[in-house]
Amino acid sequence: AASPTPSASPAPSASPASPAPTNILTVPDYPSLLAGDLLAGQRVLLTIGYRALTLFAPWQSRATLFARILPSATALAAAQAAGFEPKRLIAVRPPLTPAFEKALWQQWQITTVVAKASGAAGGEPVKHQIAQMLGIRLVLIARPMVDYPQMTHQLTEAIDFAIGGKAESLSIGLDSASVNLSL
Repeated sequence: AASPTPSASPAPSASPASPAPTNILTVPDYPSLLAGDLLAGQRVLLTIGYRALTLFAPWQSRATLFARILPSATALAAAQAAGFEPKRLIAVRPPLTPAFEKALWQQWQITTVVAKASGAAGGEPVKHQIAQMLGIRLVLIARPMVDYPQMTHQLTEAIDFAIGGKAESLSIGLDSASVNLSL
């Protein structure tokens, strides 16, 4: 299993000349994280979604695990099935304010946060900022590599693929208007 490596991306508030923060790690996948002892003895907040919580069930006796889940019966049932006690769960719908996120980490005395590398849409910059501010380790699960059967950066190639032919001239009817595209 690959060992965690420091993230190559600096915290959002870091200047371009600043080195990458050492408390922010990226691992390639869940098995890589769980194969080591990075979480052992830690107070860990999992913000990874309910589907992956079962992977952490064996860690219930090796770390103090908390989970932030969506407020749904499905998520709650999955978290409880993975061994999470209700007092170690928070059900809340993102986005969360930085103040709320920080208060949660402080209230539970979190030492490590595990999150998916989700970019701005998933609140990753806020997690970077708070981890730096509080000196808490942030472990990001890398996005899986997707092997597309066909990929292009050219519009004409994309249209050719979609329509199964040459897209030299394409007419699109929009209600009563018509648009001609010459590619």
